[in-house]
Amino acid sequence: MDIATHKRGIKSYSDPHIPRVQTHESASRGEYYHSVELTKEALEEADVVVLTTNHTAFDVGFIQQHARLIVDLRNMVKDENINVYKL
Repeated sequence: MDIATHKRGIKSYSDPHIPRVQTHESASRGEYYHSVELTKEALEEADVVVLTTNHTAFDVGFIQQHARLIVDLRNMVKDENINVYKL
């Protein structure tokens, strides 16, 4: 998140188990990032959705249906799709 901040990116995260988080740099400013609800609108507004944690609380089909681009770091998306990149 700090790297995206340096590049003037707007970032958010969604995690039902972690309502707020600090990065190294946000802590130095006394700021927190707050988890957002994973809605259709939030997904459609995002340039990219990065899946970093394999929570069963996330509906992968819903994410696939509404996200423009997905980077899947946890192999959550099982079927092949042109807008999904796996690392």
